[in-house]
Amino acid sequence: MARHSRRTSPFPLLRRRVGSAALLSAAVALTACSDDPTGPSIEDRIDEIETIRVDLRDGSAHVAHTHGSGAAMHWHGDLHLHPGDEVELDVTFLDAQGDTIRLFDSGELALAASLSGASGALQIESHGDHLEVTAVGEGEGTLTISIMHDGHSDFSAPALAFEVVDHEPGADGVAVVRLLDHADESELAHTHDTGDDMYWQGHLHLHPGDELEVELEFLDADGHVIDLVSGDRTLMVSLAEGSASGVVELAAHGDHADIEAVADGEVEVVFTVMDGDEVVMTLPGLEVEVVTH
Repeated sequence: MARHSRRTSPFPLLRRRVGSAALLSAAVALTACSDDPTGPSIEDRIDEIETIRVDLRDGSAHVAHTHGSGAAMHWHGDLHLHPGDEVELDVTFLDAQGDTIRLFDSGELALAASLSGASGALQIESHGDHLEVTAVGEGEGTLTISIMHDGHSDFSAPALAFEVVDHEPGADGVAVVRLLDHADESELAHTHDTGDDMYWQGHLHLHPGDELEVELEFLDADGHVIDLVSGDRTLMVSLAEGSASGVVELAAHGDHADIEAVADGEVEVVFTVMDGDEVVMTLPGLEVEVVTH
């Protein structure tokens, strides 16, 4: 992770003459250690970064977030798109308490991103506090997000993996599965790829005592909804093999399921569409993380 600091803001003009050389020296010292005498310097704010989140700007999905700090910082999740997709990404920087570090309000800093690997698969445009990404062709590589200041990078995040692939329908023509909040139908996660390569983009982050009702929406390659759970078909939910009991409690209700957070831990839950005793479709394990506030 690269960090640099450069300070250019002058100390405010003194409104009255000060005869004390000591006070003048203090003013010069303050100029040297802060971009803004009323708040922390840019370097101080960047040094507070502990976690980075990447989300779709419309609020429809979480893309990835970092774990660890310093040289050990790494991403959980990646950016998965299909040719023709256009998305805007919000990048949020958090401190050790989980509070947002407001880096872009003054306009001194701006987001940027560079590509490696199949760089021709994506086009990226910076809008200061967010990024606009267009998938123009198939390929995979990495995207490095930076915080720019006066034409140079003050901070570079670890490389975030991306891939751009065509939709390929799977069972019953299903190309994408969306996990929705049953209450308001907002998206919590969605799948990528099909068959044995299918995996979830996103995960559930809960606190003990949280109760969540979820449902699944099945889409074909053109984005049309497939009515996969209807009639005699029902949605079932279970813990993935190897997941510890006691972290969550699960219950299925035909067309939706309940997930109740019980205790701290990480598990995977598996959704299965059944037609009587016959398995129609089994989805990959979805990570559920339960942590105390």
